[in-house]
Amino acid sequence: MAAAQEKADASASAGQQAKRPRPKIGIALEGGGALGLAHIGVLEWFEEHRIPVDYIAGTSMGG
Repeated sequence: MAAAQEKADASASAGQQAKRPRPKIGIALEGGGALGLAHIGVLEWFEEHRIPVDYIAGTSMGG
């Protein structure tokens, strides 16, 4: 009986986790000419790994 209850609890817990919305992701990019090239690499990495970016902020080259 205890094993069945543990299994039911685990299923309920898994169901609750599936309903949670994904966290919002934001990045801030700073300015500076050479840093702009690094920003491109970072943004490409996010894209390659299918990590959605919801918010982007930056100054100068980072903007």
